[in-house]
Amino acid sequence: MAGAVRIADGGASGGRVFASGRRQTTYSVGPFDGVTMAEARRLHKSGALDNYRATVSETKHPRQGRYMAGPISLKVDLTEMSKVARGMHGVATGIERGHQVISRSINHGLRKLQTVLTRDLRTWTGLRVQKKIRESMKLHFAHPGNLTGLLRIRAGHTAVTREYYGATWNRSNPGASHAAWNKRQIAVGTFMIPGVKPIMRRLPGAKKVKNKHGKWVTLPIAPIWGPNLAREVDRHRPAVQMRVDAVGRKVAAEAARLMRMEIAKAGR
Repeated sequence: MAGAVRIADGGASGGRVFASGRRQTTYSVGPFDGVTMAEARRLHKSGALDNYRATVSETKHPRQGRYMAGPISLKVDLTEMSKVARGMHGVATGIERGHQVISRSINHGLRKLQTVLTRDLRTWTGLRVQKKIRESMKLHFAHPGNLTGLLRIRAGHTAVTREYYGATWNRSNPGASHAAWNKRQIAVGTFMIPGVKPIMRRLPGAKKVKNKHGKWVTLPIAPIWGPNLAREVDRHRPAVQMRVDAVGRKVAAEAARLMRMEIAKAGR
């Protein structure tokens, strides 16, 4: 069965444009959602996008204002582990080895939580480079003397580049396109410069000046910024807490399993 045929308004000429059944990439641009690039060009030419140029709220460079999400800690119910120790007459073993078993279980859970949140952050932010997400995370492992495991996330805003968010630009388009926040969109009025990774924008009051090569350029310009990984964790705190609770239950089960092994060894 052939794909559906899309019929779009042809503009002032009143003609019709018949698009093939192939799926077309659609964008969010200004107040409009689900528009094709051709439609975005027509909106831009008509002036409908003039009031929706790309803006950022940060007045400082993102590295000067790094944000830390609230610490994520694992709460582990050790009731089952205690039952195992009592039921198998392993009280002495529980006292001697219990803290070590718990700390190992918490650290195992922290690593699992890091993996799950890395996957979630890729979905929430659209960031394609997993290494960038991992760099923002720091694990504070538990040990027998301190049965507390923490995962901290500290980050600035990420640059909107081809590598991170699939940024592209063409002079005929209203602006550069990218997929920050996992949503393909057009930043009206922005552009890209050969050899410069981030999408750029002209700052208010920008004027044409001659550069050192004698060419006319419009300055000043600045990059636009995308998601902040730590802020995204705080924005999705209920979902994060669900992940933490699920991992906590697995940690409790793992602690009970390890305690059985320790008691079995002690009884040999």
